[in-house]
Amino acid sequence: MGPGRPRHTANLEVAPTRPNPSPGFFTRPSERRLAVLHFIRQAGTLTLTLEEINDVLDLQRRGQQSCERVTGILDAHIARIDRKPADLRRLHRSLPTARRAAARRGGHDAVVCQIIEYTPAESIRA
Repeated sequence: MGPGRPRHTANLEVAPTRPNPSPGFFTRPSERRLAVLHFIRQAGTLTLTLEEINDVLDLQRRGQQSCERVTGILDAHIARIDRKPADLRRLHRSLPTARRAAARRGGHDAVVCQIIEYTPAESIRA
């Protein structure tokens, strides 16, 4: 990284742009920056994506309440997790069917792999 280039973490501007006066120069991050880095780590443990974390930080930087946004993100994650078991059961039922159908065809008319080419996507979509 050259002098004067912005330092950031995944577009989450945590450190300001400033030239590095000498190789190996280190300044201790402010308490505020450390708190933001801790927030990013904690948000990751709750499965927030970097984009979602950045959205929340942007709200906070604009002086808006971000907890409501986080609640919405977590609700969406919970709903996605709740759908997973049903999606996996449907997938588990459809994969053997695709395998049997492919075995009956013999594979001679496939470009790459008949199992993938001749299985309707909607029957295995999870």
